[in-house]
Amino acid sequence: PFCLSVMPRAVDMGDRFYMSLNIFAAVDVAQAPKLLLEQTLWQTLPQAAPDFVEVGMPKPQSEYLVYGHAYPHEGAPGRTHVGVRFAGQQKALMVWGERRWDGRQISGPLPFEKVPLTWRHAYGGEGYALNPIGCGHLQAGQAPAPIGLSLPQLESPTQAWHPDPARNVPVGMTALSVEHPWRTR
Repeated sequence: PFCLSVMPRAVDMGDRFYMSLNIFAAVDVAQAPKLLLEQTLWQTLPQAAPDFVEVGMPKPQSEYLVYGHAYPHEGAPGRTHVGVRFAGQQKALMVWGERRWDGRQISGPLPFEKVPLTWRHAYGGEGYALNPIGCGHLQAGQAPAPIGLSLPQLESPTQAWHPDPARNVPVGMTALSVEHPWRTR
């Protein structure tokens, strides 16, 4: 009973009013997953998710967000998979150490200690509306991909980065910006 935080919000949608209920929980997954106290949630949230502004935002369907870091597995210091299954939904990411494009192929990933699961580490970049803060996107007229281009550390497990920008899609587990075009899906 002291692990969940419930935040109600009245939402005015023209001629109708709705009650939006937001339920927050913090889970420690370092060992056996367990719910943390609500007080710990609110002490941790500003550090773990400084851009979090979701409270009471109307959405067409329920969702869950994941904030945290990916850590490498022993024996594979430059890559790992992360995933979450909750209420019949699943989110999964392939996480890489820093990589670059050498003009013909992707460099091997550098070992990493941890990678934040943020949109900054996903595919995107300047001029790319779906994720202007990411990396690995080519500017218009920049093809072919320049040597040394920094590549995304977060990818879909089924769709790796490709030098053709039309084949790349950003993936993430944290909140999208309020202006993001996917927000209406």
